[in-house]
Amino acid sequence: MIGRLVADRLRLACESGSAERLATLLAPDVTAAVDSGGKPGFVTRPVHGVAETTRAVLDVLAGSAISVQSVNGQAGLVVRCVDRVSAVATFSVDGGRVTAIWLVLNPDKLRHWNDYAGRHGTW
Repeated sequence: MIGRLVADRLRLACESGSAERLATLLAPDVTAAVDSGGKPGFVTRPVHGVAETTRAVLDVLAGSAISVQSVNGQAGLVVRCVDRVSAVATFSVDGGRVTAIWLVLNPDKLRHWNDYAGRHGTW
């Protein structure tokens, strides 16, 4: 239940692009990893701390159309661009705050998301 609540709050913070709002959801020692699949312009190493994590997450998710969906059996964020999944985010929560975020932008790793939609015509 907490995962879904935090996912909803993350979605709203990212859609708004508010660094302040996002920062309130993160633990002080939060880490983020971005798998960009070689896409230029994104961090290529894990980042640590609220400021770096906020910047990395908003670089990927700010202003996007984001939905909360089940990702690997837990609440996660799914970003769509022109009916294609362009990013998926999962996270760990402790004490109501996000302690780690994993952002997948790698098109090869997102292929199954887009193949599913193509086969079924919906999510």
